[in-house]
Amino acid sequence: MLQWIDRGEHCGARLLWCRKQEETDREIIALEVEVPLGQRATVHPIERYEPIAFVFGDGIVPCAYPIRLGFPYELPHINLAFDQHPRSLCLFDLDPDEIRRILSPALLLERTKWWLGEAAYGRLHRPDQPLDPIFGGFAVPLIFLSPEAQDDGAALLGFRRADTVGAPILVDIESRLRKVIGESDGMTALNLVTVPVQHSRIRSLPRSIGELIEIYKDLGIDLLGLLQQRFRDWCLAGNYEAKFRKAGILIISTPIVRTGTEVGGISRKAFVLEGTMGELAEGTGSLGRGGESEGLLVGPPVSSDEALMQIRITPATIYGAFDRKLAGVASGSQSTDEPLKIVQAGCGALGSQVALAAARSGHGMWVCVDPYHLLPHNLARHELSAHFLGVSKAEGLAHSICGLLGDGSAVGHPTTIQNYLQDSAKAEDAELLIDMSASVSVSRDLATNMDLKTPIVSAFLNPTGTDLAVMREGEGRDRRLDHLEMDYYWHLVTNESLHDHLSVAGEFIPAGGCRHPSAVISQADVMRAAGEATQDIFGKYRVDPGTVAIHASVGDVRTTTRLTGCHYIEHSVAGWTIAVSDQVLSNLHNARSEAAPNETGGIVVGAWDRRIRKGYIVALLDPPPDSIRSQTGFVRGAVGVFHELEAIGHATAQNLNNVGEWHTHPPKMQSTPSEDDRLLMKWVDEEVTTSDVPAIMLIGGEDGVRLCVGTTSDSRVIRHDEETASKRSAADEGSS
Repeated sequence: MLQWIDRGEHCGARLLWCRKQEETDREIIALEVEVPLGQRATVHPIERYEPIAFVFGDGIVPCAYPIRLGFPYELPHINLAFDQHPRSLCLFDLDPDEIRRILSPALLLERTKWWLGEAAYGRLHRPDQPLDPIFGGFAVPLIFLSPEAQDDGAALLGFRRADTVGAPILVDIESRLRKVIGESDGMTALNLVTVPVQHSRIRSLPRSIGELIEIYKDLGIDLLGLLQQRFRDWCLAGNYEAKFRKAGILIISTPIVRTGTEVGGISRKAFVLEGTMGELAEGTGSLGRGGESEGLLVGPPVSSDEALMQIRITPATIYGAFDRKLAGVASGSQSTDEPLKIVQAGCGALGSQVALAAARSGHGMWVCVDPYHLLPHNLARHELSAHFLGVSKAEGLAHSICGLLGDGSAVGHPTTIQNYLQDSAKAEDAELLIDMSASVSVSRDLATNMDLKTPIVSAFLNPTGTDLAVMREGEGRDRRLDHLEMDYYWHLVTNESLHDHLSVAGEFIPAGGCRHPSAVISQADVMRAAGEATQDIFGKYRVDPGTVAIHASVGDVRTTTRLTGCHYIEHSVAGWTIAVSDQVLSNLHNARSEAAPNETGGIVVGAWDRRIRKGYIVALLDPPPDSIRSQTGFVRGAVGVFHELEAIGHATAQNLNNVGEWHTHPPKMQSTPSEDDRLLMKWVDEEVTTSDVPAIMLIGGEDGVRLCVGTTSDSRVIRHDEETASKRSAADEGSS
């Protein structure tokens, strides 16, 4: 910003001073900002020239601090500060990563001027925004589990379900909460496995423990001895009192031999005791009671046939536990000997439903990664129930998957996927990474992680929740997630039915104030999308590598579009990584051939990510109709350009824009920039300097396509053989 201001390229600010904080290694630039005030009287004492200190540093979003004595700090939309620290202006309502992705010196200064102007006339807080609460700022969430807990004078109890930083505190009436966190009144279950028996006739169900023992005795099994030994083991292990004082369930598993010694099946049956497990132990002669105490009897146990006959039992049919095999059979999914090792980033509404839908089909050994906790408004669409309120979403989802597929089937990590992947061993172990974060920043970080070898599948809803996009990287990650993202944007531009695909619908504020809005999306839409995403990722006709699938609702019709992503060639130029679509190169070559012997050209459409310093060249616009073509030059016209770029911005939610110019040189001429090209590049670079990104120019010549970034001297030539090789590589992948 200092260089930009010092060059005098912004008339709305003047440098006052600058300094560096040695203790924090942060830089401060103080500017006198000209506030856009008109003739009308202001509502709040904002002056025409306000001194503002901008603080910059690694890992933080630049902040704007008013430094004039008498500045009205009681205005809304000023960030909180601790103790005597200064307060900064609340300029954005985005996550820090999203701000860094789009922030430039011009945007920071213009947003500050807008804030000051709107504050001066009392328009900063819009009429449609919820009123700010009296108290705000970051705090650990506290959640009431029932309406009665909010009544005046109610006796309350609180607890945490997670040990992670920021875990919410759950609060409810003490008498109700004691049932959750106090001692359980459950039943004691005893599981016995007998020796095998020969296959024989079916017997009538017993009505008492005595009858059950007699049936097994007739089969040659000493069930009474098994019970006595188990009860003795319990007593010797200690802490047995609670087991004996609860109601009991006896579970017996007996292998059945068909012929010889080969086991052909297992006979399982459960018997629910009408009494306690202690009464059964006493009837077997294993346990003695005296007053309020009980303990192991000395000497060989002596059972009471009369007592055992009096212990009534109710038979129960046992169903096998839900496991991967049963999941595959019941859902008709393709089973594998070894479940796929999956890391899933994002365990929100869509992510939770896709993961559990896949788990119910027997898929995956899961690592669930998400830094957030389940809050009340999440229950409208999240797969987890209110029982998990306050739990880390990642740990709650992992707990549910383990409940389906068994212990060890999933583990939750309440952190960001970026932090998780810092351990390279964890990344190498995964066979598939599913990005359900619905975050452009997370997606770009994963795409540009060169150390990550695991292919990525990304799935996300559009803002209204009616449409779903699923992207699967190519084999060997040659079509990376960010490349597929760009092709997805361009398809929205070229497909008229999807022009409103990314339009924003309603939002609501779950916790008051104007920050952290949540989208208004129907659970029915999320459920439909979750089913489609599960099929696209795990189904028989899953999305092919290097492909994007878009499921969209057009009126009452549901359509699915599958498009193959382009191959991108990446070059490092002038401190930026520039990714160029091979379709752009092919179109430029074709345009040069068709225009010969004249030159031709137009606008380059693409995107910039300032946070990761990467640019994307996605498409070329045709020459406007008023362009001038000749054998020695090309002058681009302007007719229709504004409306075409406006339509592109609308269709892609401003993710694609004009990033530069392209033109060709006549036959037999190289792509070497001419003097006119140098002048044009300088003019274009001056035009985009406020965007804090370099100018882009593509020049098609006999030797290939020259990529110029910032200046014509910072350039790379993408040769015809390089483009052909990339296409051949993509074709080989498709054939394999």
